[in-house]
Amino acid sequence: MVCDAGRVSRRARPAGRVITAAILAVLVVTTAAAALVSVLEDAGDPARPGLAVGLVANALGGGVAELDEVRRLDVRWVREEVRWAEVEPTRGRRTWARTDRIFAAAAQRGIRVLPLVLETPSWAGRQRLGLPRDPTAFARFAALVAARYGPGGRFWQLRSRLDDGLAPRRIELWNEPYLEFFSRGGTDPQRYAQMVAASVEAVRGANPDVQVLMAAETTYDRPDGTVGDWTADVLAARPDLAGSVGGVAVHPYTPRSPTATGGPRRTRFTRMDEILATLRRHGATTPRLWITEIGWTTCEEGPDCVSESRQVQYTKQALDVVSTRYRDIVEGVFFYHLRDFAPAGRGTSQQHYGLLRADGSQKPAARAVRRAARAAAAG
Repeated sequence: MVCDAGRVSRRARPAGRVITAAILAVLVVTTAAAALVSVLEDAGDPARPGLAVGLVANALGGGVAELDEVRRLDVRWVREEVRWAEVEPTRGRRTWARTDRIFAAAAQRGIRVLPLVLETPSWAGRQRLGLPRDPTAFARFAALVAARYGPGGRFWQLRSRLDDGLAPRRIELWNEPYLEFFSRGGTDPQRYAQMVAASVEAVRGANPDVQVLMAAETTYDRPDGTVGDWTADVLAARPDLAGSVGGVAVHPYTPRSPTATGGPRRTRFTRMDEILATLRRHGATTPRLWITEIGWTTCEEGPDCVSESRQVQYTKQALDVVSTRYRDIVEGVFFYHLRDFAPAGRGTSQQHYGLLRADGSQKPAARAVRRAARAAAAG
């Protein structure tokens, strides 16, 4: 029934007030419930001040719009690839335009970049995701990255309006060389050790304010089918690396809670303790870890799949463990990934690690990371 509000009788008004009061009561309850959900999602200790809380956003492939999403989450760090094969496809001829664009866009948004140097050009190796034949060739490129993007580097000199305080002081050397996918032709801890050793020296000479991060892990599959200890084998080849690198990059993925102690050695978050013990045995007095990838996939079927509520729970637990048990050891934690690569119910488990769904809406874990990033920046 349509009625003219100006002609409502006085008798009708009390009933209207009752109905209005009932609606308001429902709204209050609904709002309170929503607030409770938000409180529960945000519950738990935030990250410690000073911790580098970051995201893997793949802005180099997805564009600077990804950096806008990172900034909306109040995250001030991203891990971005610097692809040797793209920058220097021909020996001695380098094109920095794409990488410069990402660094500039990040700086304009107040975001720091942790560079990940990887991919071998055809003139330096047989396969793009295989380690280069000559470790010193890779080291020379890593030194160029340090000289360009590190503190006082050429990139910042040419862009005086950008805040050079955002210049990276760490460079990560290769992604997961202990996996065959990123070591095409066979995992080779000895070759990787030589590559890191050459890079330490070259980077120090090019920019003494920049240090390198070495990839560390516990188990890996050797080409002969046996299982080895990656970090131990790398350091067996070059024991001096334990004390000369600026830290080690770890990816302590687990399908379970970060506090879980059972299960296979390779699937425990706390396998970082084994890595630390190996570093100390080789002379590292104050080892530093950077968790440059960690996350949980919200796929629907599979042994690694978790619900969105479980994803946020594990995310908060990881932040809590890093800020307590590993307080003086872990300097940064980067969550993989900013955004799902496929809509819910589609794609593989690898495509659903995002803090954002494919349509850009936030999963509960996004708010937990946002809160941690704010707390870390406050320090």
